[in-house]
Amino acid sequence: MVAKGLIAADPRHLPLGSRVRLEAGAYSGEYLVADTGALIRGKRVDIWTPSSREAMRFGRRTVKLTVLHLARRKK
Repeated sequence: MVAKGLIAADPRHLPLGSRVRLEAGAYSGEYLVADTGALIRGKRVDIWTPSSREAMRFGRRTVKLTVLHLARRKK
């Protein structure tokens, strides 16, 4: 599932269902952790963008992340 307002994160740091606020330029706002992403490890997130061109334009960068709700980890 990919759509605006969703991010992928390492479930050891941000379990599925967690809500966060990102300060990330044009992509600032509230997001739901809805995917784990095969290559997302550690304190990194993958922000959904509408196109690969936009993803390349945004690139990799440091953003401020505030946890609004930390979901329970699945066992």
